[in-house]
Amino acid sequence: MHFLRTTLLFWRTYLPRILRARRTLVVALGCALIPVAALFLLNIKYGPSPIEVFMYPAYYMVLMVLVPLAAVITGSVIVSEEVEDRTISYLLTRPIPRATILLGRWLACATVLSVLFLGTIGGLRAVVEWKAPTWKPTEPQTVEWTDRRGEKRSHVRERETPP
Repeated sequence: MHFLRTTLLFWRTYLPRILRARRTLVVALGCALIPVAALFLLNIKYGPSPIEVFMYPAYYMVLMVLVPLAAVITGSVIVSEEVEDRTISYLLTRPIPRATILLGRWLACATVLSVLFLGTIGGLRAVVEWKAPTWKPTEPQTVEWTDRRGEKRSHVRERETPP
């Protein structure tokens, strides 16, 4: 019980410090750019479909680029602030397990990053749902399938033509 209480104490004290940091502001601006880019892509006259705009930035930009980059940016702060301020020796001489210090700080970073990424995905979804009802497909869609006899068949579905 002491371990958990101490970990939560470190989480509570470190969370405001992370929220005030410039690095968090940089990560938040990076998260805000993705819904803005999606809005730009959806306003292109013959641009991609809304589901493509949601899936590709959400997968490639958020999961493949933004999450690792933000984790490195905010994770580097976990212990480096204490080393720079020269308070790490004072903190480590206290009768507190090192795991509680690191876990409390890690939980604070994880909390901030989770809120930012959920906000990014939510903003991206809101932008796509806002523009989806007005989107009209512009090219024919070819549907291909294999029938029971193993023959390949296809059908071209005509879509609206652009004005």
